[in-house]
Amino acid sequence: MVFYTNGDEQKHLTDYKIYDPLLIQRDIKQVVNMKAEVKAVIKLEDGKHTGIIQKTENRTEPYNYFDVVIKEDVTGLDIKVGYPFNISELSALGSVLKKFGAKLEVGKNIETDDFINAGLKVNFLIMNKEKDGRTYPRIIPQSLELQEKI
Repeated sequence: MVFYTNGDEQKHLTDYKIYDPLLIQRDIKQVVNMKAEVKAVIKLEDGKHTGIIQKTENRTEPYNYFDVVIKEDVTGLDIKVGYPFNISELSALGSVLKKFGAKLEVGKNIETDDFINAGLKVNFLIMNKEKDGRTYPRIIPQSLELQEKI
């Protein structure tokens, strides 16, 4: 029984000297992960947009960042905005947290997800940036705010 094909290569259960479910699962997973739907290019115009926060993430590579993933209302496109994980009155993350109701006190710890979390309706500004001959929509980090405030 052939269960894995990659070009000219085929793998059978008899190809394995020992029955190792992890090796077989890895090979099957490679086949499953090789297929993806081709989607249309979605473009966002420069200017004001609305959306819903899908999730927040703390990223440590290459630096410490707080990322917010937002589903844009009109296109349904998920777009991410990242903030260096530095909270102060003047930092980008601190400024956005204040817009979401956080009170920043020097020396106190703050839980970012208590203020910026999934399900919140938000407004933000998009500015398209060109890189390597392509145009990418970017959220202006300082523009993120609760939808009810506008």
